[in-house]
Amino acid sequence: MTHSTAWAAIPKMGMAGDERRRLTGLDRVTYNGRTQRCREVITLRPLVECVPNFSEGRRPEVIQAIADMLRQYPQVRILDVESDADHNRSVFTLAGDPEAMASAMFDAIRTASQLIDLNLHQGAHPRIGATDVVPFVPLRDMEMAQCVALARDLGQRV
Repeated sequence: MTHSTAWAAIPKMGMAGDERRRLTGLDRVTYNGRTQRCREVITLRPLVECVPNFSEGRRPEVIQAIADMLRQYPQVRILDVESDADHNRSVFTLAGDPEAMASAMFDAIRTASQLIDLNLHQGAHPRIGATDVVPFVPLRDMEMAQCVALARDLGQRV
């Protein structure tokens, strides 16, 4: 069983809190109906989702530049990117480590502000800035209050 399949199996095991934090080679996990021993120590960390909205949906090179910057953070994964030319906006869906996510979003906001000129922007969707919203959503081992704190800290940095 690889690290990722063992990691995917952990939530199905019904373990909670600290019990779910570490598995060793002596522990058994069930995945797709097969029970196997873990081959390595696995530590689950908090996981947050972020769904930033950028005021660009027509210039693929700008969207790509934001995505390329986000890919520089190995603890943050781009799950989806939806761009709409009529609204002239792109919505990214990301998941990752909360601290890495906050840093990645700061850099993404900076990249967007350097590449998106709202004086030239036209689109059907109202906009506040080059980056409109940056919501954080708790996925694992996080509370909504922690996401609110992440958003406030990021807002202070911006």
